[in-house]
Amino acid sequence: MGQISAIFIARSGSIWSDRQQVSSIDMLAYCGSRLLDLGCDQVELPLIAHMLVSISQWDVDLIEVFFASGTKSLYKPHDVLKDYATQRGWTDAKRVSLDKSWHQGVMDCFDGVESCHAAWHNAAGDKSKVDRMLWRAQAAVLLPKIEMHRMALAPLICKKMRFPYIKGEYKFNDVNDVEIGNLAYFASDTRHMAAGPIVDFVRKLREVRNDLAHLKVLEEHRATDRELLLPYDLTRR
Repeated sequence: MGQISAIFIARSGSIWSDRQQVSSIDMLAYCGSRLLDLGCDQVELPLIAHMLVSISQWDVDLIEVFFASGTKSLYKPHDVLKDYATQRGWTDAKRVSLDKSWHQGVMDCFDGVESCHAAWHNAAGDKSKVDRMLWRAQAAVLLPKIEMHRMALAPLICKKMRFPYIKGEYKFNDVNDVEIGNLAYFASDTRHMAAGPIVDFVRKLREVRNDLAHLKVLEEHRATDRELLLPYDLTRR
């Protein structure tokens, strides 16, 4: 696992000393190194690393369980978390006080905040909190990519528009003010752009952005869409 693993005091599911020093930056470095060693696709690596860290937090053992199960299991992690909770003896999560269970690795300080283990949430039946962890990772990686696509596509889609643009409910001082939803609307109007790959792509971006905005976790095939993860080829028209 290389020198990066030296930042971890013990691989027991919880860091017993230097607790305040364990952060998402440490864990991202660890996951990135491990994923490279495992030959992970480098285009997908940032997304996978963020999802691993978001759901595993400080727990190196859980990260390794996901590696053993295959990173595809991150998109449907509940069975993995259920088995992990059973191994840790967290089967009575609904009835045991967190105050009495911190020493079992249920809680730890991560990024300076006391946090509860994903497997504990899962065992307690609170799967929505697990989903929120995954959503947070996907949003952190994918929303900036959508924004970069928007900035690249807006001048193409809006090239026939004059700014400032004021028409009905639409008021834009500059082409950079046109959000992805508006771009999809303008792209669907043949006065602005003929049907083709760019129109299809901006609609896809709108759908992904809308789902993330509504706290939905994307399925694997949508989250790892290479057209989304890579810079868009503007020669495709």
